[in-house]
Amino acid sequence: MKRLWRVLRIYIVERWSTGSRTLRVHIEQYLYIFGLVAVLGIAVVLFLTNNIFPGRNNVSSVISREVELISASVDEHMSGMTAEAINFSETLSADIEYRLGEAGITFAELESHPELLFDLLDRATDRVILALARANCSGVYLVLNASINPSLPNAEYSRAGIYLRRIEPKRIGNASEMLYLRGFTAFAQRRNMTLQANWDLEFDIEDQAFWELPMQLADEGASRKLSDLYSWQFGKIIPQNKENSLICSIPLIGENGVFLGVCGFEITDASFRYQHTLDTKEYPELTVVFSTLGDDGSISIGADSAMFSGDKMLERDLLGGGALKNVGAKNKLAQLQTGQVTYFGVYNEMPLYHARALYSGQHFALAVLISEENFDRIIRSDVTRVMMIFAIMLVLGLVVSVLLSSKIAKPLDTALIAMANTQSDDSGNPTLSVGIKELDALLQLFAENNPGQTAQVEVIFVEFLDKLRLLTPTERVIVARYMDGQDFERVMNELFIANSTLKTHNIHIYKKLEVRGANEIKLYLSLINRSNLAEQLSELLDIPLQPQQLEDASTLG
Repeated sequence: MKRLWRVLRIYIVERWSTGSRTLRVHIEQYLYIFGLVAVLGIAVVLFLTNNIFPGRNNVSSVISREVELISASVDEHMSGMTAEAINFSETLSADIEYRLGEAGITFAELESHPELLFDLLDRATDRVILALARANCSGVYLVLNASINPSLPNAEYSRAGIYLRRIEPKRIGNASEMLYLRGFTAFAQRRNMTLQANWDLEFDIEDQAFWELPMQLADEGASRKLSDLYSWQFGKIIPQNKENSLICSIPLIGENGVFLGVCGFEITDASFRYQHTLDTKEYPELTVVFSTLGDDGSISIGADSAMFSGDKMLERDLLGGGALKNVGAKNKLAQLQTGQVTYFGVYNEMPLYHARALYSGQHFALAVLISEENFDRIIRSDVTRVMMIFAIMLVLGLVVSVLLSSKIAKPLDTALIAMANTQSDDSGNPTLSVGIKELDALLQLFAENNPGQTAQVEVIFVEFLDKLRLLTPTERVIVARYMDGQDFERVMNELFIANSTLKTHNIHIYKKLEVRGANEIKLYLSLINRSNLAEQLSELLDIPLQPQQLEDASTLG
């Protein structure tokens, strides 16, 4: 490493030191500076347009887009289910009451007429199948507030009804593609439906939310419309099922406010995952979470209180952490924590209830998340890629600079070698210098081979210095400022003289120096300043010599 640094130091000193700069090095320097400015300019433009780290910005925009798309999809799906549930309840209630009216009995007397209960459920089965297809859900159920045999010991928590579920999520097919989970077996056999292994005749309603919530709503909302009495909750219609569901329940209510039972639809985990998938393959680490939203803004996470779609590994990590709490924001993404684990994402509140609904105070949320580890990995990848691109651009710039400078300087080098072969070893001619190695060598060769011409050049420089002595002190100050690169306006402002006054001084200067303008003066002064007459010029114009000029002057002296 030390050896490499020593080689680089020697290279830099030899090629970039003022005393040994060649024409090629001059060109290289200008190209290096141009390339560096171009690279920095590109970096500034990318930074100002927020595109210097596209991966970080892209993951934020993808998450925001996916949240909006999936939220709209979920809202449309569940709004449709709610409307179907209300229509389903109204149709079933009217049909039940009509059949009871034909039989001349009340609903309370239905348990004493099992044959009529059988007939009611048989008629309702076709409606249940149709509702399952219309609602585009995983399952549909109908539970009447009656039992086939009320004399049995468990009749208190046993209710007759029908429960159908699709074999595959989101498939609208015929009856043979449905599982028959609750109800009379004759109904399934007649319609060629498959009985599930956990089939039973009646529902067990003990401590079951899908039954208790609608029953409470029916009691509390006696004066409300049926469209205000629906509810959404996570749970299971059959406790033995392994798969969690999101259930939409609504009571069956007769004309006189009699509670007839409950009906509704369900969405299973598999159905939710299938219907509401992420529309991006760019970031497979993303996960969709749908769950309840607490009053404190936390999102409930649990195997029986949330649904997921996306990365299964992230889903597993989320299930082991508890509720997600918003603790801040980063790069336009919410920063959510479960315990000590941080996730980044965006979440939307999902209003599954309208403002008049009895459960309108219950809130749900849909979030799209990415783990902090994967988010940081994307950022690190961005930084590495940007650094690599800039490094490659700089290296290419250096290579191009070297090649171009070599090509541009090659004709001059060839001429220099040819002239060097004809020069004498000891000339004794005065040294001419313009600060560029090749040109200095060419001038020296010119001086050695054309001593008369060189002397003539020096005579011209001496004559110009004599003309400078004719200038007044003020005029010399103006000339010195022109030599320093100042323009007319700046000279006028810094010397506090009027426009007309400076013009008059210029006329006198041009006349005394026998030149046509400031540019010609600058050319003379520049050439003299690079020759061995620089010290005299410095004394005349009262300007300090450069370090190299002092060295040359001491050498000549």
